[in-house]
Amino acid sequence: MTKEEIESLLTTAQIARFCSLNEDGTIHAAPVWYRYANGEIIIATPNASRKVSNIRRNRNVTILIDVEEPTVKGVLIYGKAQLENMDTRDRYVSEAMRVFERYMSRDSQLLDRLVHEQSAILRLQEFCRRMIAS
Repeated sequence: MTKEEIESLLTTAQIARFCSLNEDGTIHAAPVWYRYANGEIIIATPNASRKVSNIRRNRNVTILIDVEEPTVKGVLIYGKAQLENMDTRDRYVSEAMRVFERYMSRDSQLLDRLVHEQSAILRLQEFCRRMIAS
């Protein structure tokens, strides 16, 4: 895939698979909503989630972003996740809104609930991409 095709896939795919390392050495994989901007993957997640506890212990993560049509292709990203320090509630709400508004209207009650239930922002600072194509 070209750089332009990769950028397009990262901005248009709907789901990312977020993988982190559990304390017992197994891999925790979870589908997540995300936003891709300025070379970063941004995820809003509950502060009590396994993703957050795993990142506090080990920042190494893998994210797979893929599509199935017209053919299977994707981007596998290895990087270090940063747990964003949200110094104010307003700053957190603003960042979470930008993640969730990709998936629903700003008027949605679900959007309002998700924004106020989530409490952590994760940023993936990538260091290696691998393209996957069938």
